[in-house]
Amino acid sequence: TYQWTHTHTQWLMLPGSLLLLLAITACRPQETKGPIQDRPSLINSLTKIPFNQKRLYILFILLATMSALEQGLLFLLPEILELKGYSPWYINGGALLWFVLGGATGMIPAGYLADKYGKKIVITGSILGAIITYYLFILHPTTSIPTLILFMIATGSLLNMANPIGVALGQTLFPQKSALISG
Repeated sequence: TYQWTHTHTQWLMLPGSLLLLLAITACRPQETKGPIQDRPSLINSLTKIPFNQKRLYILFILLATMSALEQGLLFLLPEILELKGYSPWYINGGALLWFVLGGATGMIPAGYLADKYGKKIVITGSILGAIITYYLFILHPTTSIPTLILFMIATGSLLNMANPIGVALGQTLFPQKSALISG
């Protein structure tokens, strides 16, 4: 799209804007009639998390670090692919397509595995697997296109499966404020 529109990617905002307008007009929630509940402030909600829940804070730092690692890879992915000599199609988004596809499909077996073997085991396995595939991709010289696709799918899958499982684990650690933990 970048090349097809001669660098005028602002045209990509048009479909999203139309979809947003459709959602605003067609998806208006109905207000419930009932007693108005006082909602605590965000600061008040955050201070209600007990400080003896060290596992919750460690989990938060772990998930934030995984997210930072993923964002760093996505930011540097075009430069890495260009330095390795891949074609412009992969540099301009083809590899990202496979990464996102891996991330979207990896969450499905992750949920099944977490129910079967436990959330901690799946998070630990995804982190270790992500480290291995991440560094193999970064340190390995140029590979064939099928190998690149496999690296992208595996890395995307392993980096992304920790997030939903981590949120579910956080909700079990602090079930009284599951919505706050999700946020």
